Amino acid sequence: MINDYVIFNITVFIQVCVWQTLMQELY
Repeated sequence: MINDYVIFNITVFIQVCVWQTLMQELY
């Protein structure tokens, strides 16, 4: 079963990946 902690970690991981992608696009 997936708990809230795992969902939170996945969400943070996705946000970090998206943020890095946006930074690479800007620079």
